[in-house]
Amino acid sequence: MKKNLIQLLLLLSVGFAHAQTDDPLIGIVKEELQREMDYLSKEEYPPYYLAYTVDDYVFYQLYTSKGSVISENRDKGRIMSCQLKVGSFELDNTRDVSGYGSYYSGGNSVTIPMENDAMAIKQFMWSLTDKAYKKARDQYKTVLNSDLGEKKQIGDFSKGEKNQYVAPFISDPTVFDQESWKDFLQKITASIREVEDLIAGDAYLNVANERKYLITNEGSEIVQNFPRFEIYISASVLAEDKTEVPLYLSYYGVEEKDLPSKEKITADVEALKENLEKLKRAPKADPYTGPAIFSADVSGVFFHEIFGHRMEGHRLKYESDGQTFKDKLGEDVLPKYLSVISDPTMEKFQDIRLTGFYRYDDEGVRARKVALVTDGKLSNFLMSRTPMEHFSNSNGHGRSQSGLTPVSRQSNLIIRSTQNNSMEDLKKRLIKLCKKQKKPYGYLFKSVTGGFTNTDRYSTNSFNITPTEVYRIYTDGRQELIRGVDVIGTPLAMFSEISATGSEYKTFFGYCGAESGSIPVTATAPAILVNKIETQKKPSFEINLPLLPTPQER
Repeated sequence: MKKNLIQLLLLLSVGFAHAQTDDPLIGIVKEELQREMDYLSKEEYPPYYLAYTVDDYVFYQLYTSKGSVISENRDKGRIMSCQLKVGSFELDNTRDVSGYGSYYSGGNSVTIPMENDAMAIKQFMWSLTDKAYKKARDQYKTVLNSDLGEKKQIGDFSKGEKNQYVAPFISDPTVFDQESWKDFLQKITASIREVEDLIAGDAYLNVANERKYLITNEGSEIVQNFPRFEIYISASVLAEDKTEVPLYLSYYGVEEKDLPSKEKITADVEALKENLEKLKRAPKADPYTGPAIFSADVSGVFFHEIFGHRMEGHRLKYESDGQTFKDKLGEDVLPKYLSVISDPTMEKFQDIRLTGFYRYDDEGVRARKVALVTDGKLSNFLMSRTPMEHFSNSNGHGRSQSGLTPVSRQSNLIIRSTQNNSMEDLKKRLIKLCKKQKKPYGYLFKSVTGGFTNTDRYSTNSFNITPTEVYRIYTDGRQELIRGVDVIGTPLAMFSEISATGSEYKTFFGYCGAESGSIPVTATAPAILVNKIETQKKPSFEINLPLLPTPQER
């Protein structure tokens, strides 16, 4: 009897696990996809590829400012996208006959019902597919009537994989102790209000989950969950020269437990307030060339912007792209002690959950670890299912925001070094470089808010990094906080100037924007010492001061 009871419990537990993955939306989409393929296959220009993605999302957002709640929202919905290709893998409607990557300007999407009402969902799919097909057909006719020349030799789409993975439903992440966080963020922004000459003191809480579906005519059925729990804190003050000086804090996690404690966040905010007070009176930087240290926090952004975007393979097909590294396979592009990988399969780095993790990309290809640089030599590119010369298949990096066309994008970028220098050692080496170059000081870039890069060959192939906390390190060892500086330059020149790396690794979390929209990424790197960088003055605008005194100034 006891044995039978145990067997019954096991059967029940297995049945429950199966029920958790029994998702009716999959069957609805598969059924309508097959109907539409059957019908469109009779057209003069039939589709050879048809895929639907559904982003079933739920989110909670809170915005507090100067001690008060400004807005609080909770919402949910579903967005369906359709990717339809006419022609063949070798030549289809996505062929970029302009040379400017114009096909990737957008996708086909629609909001669909949240309930699994089969007929209602199929009606939306039918309308969406009809528009997508007509658009693809007309694009294909344009391609056929164009002068393809030698470009016809490289195919337009690689054959896919038949993958099936359905993640279980997860608990709604927006169900948590909202009142506790609301009270905490009100107190945080109220404390920022104490800063003299404050312009803004805001905090944002974003809690969400995206349950992403991908169903294709190739037989792939993939469902993944992407929960997140994020906090952003921003504050700015009026500097002595009447310009605005901002600072930022950000915290990313997959779940609430991934965030630091409220005590740690409070301590970070106190440090931010102290730095705001210092920045008000800090001198503005002059344009500079010379040695610099990028802290581990800044180094990840540096590599993401300057290196990572130039590894995204789809751009190397554009005649308009600078194609910085296209012909450098097997050549030294970084110092021999540096290696770079992009690894979407990595869930954690040193117990930190990585938001660039996924099992399958947005084209149904299994995620793969890709070694981009090994011991300084360039060995690979990030590939979607858009082939390029010498790289005909995807390596699982086709990604997109909901409603847009996937292209090759970064995931978890990891920069590893065989060097292990402490920060003090890096500073000593910086001072030696300053003396050798007859510079009175070098720079330490301690924190950064982001950056951007330009890969277009018709304008300067450059980058811009926007630091927020920057120090001059003088040859006598003194440190001085400064403001108003941006790092600029060109990638090949900058990479050739890297001379040493640190021993401590930090992970930068962010959302990367490109042709296929905004996607979560991380970049993990050690601090780096650079022989020579170039900076320029940050654009600044004088604040038009109010005539009235602030309410605190009674």
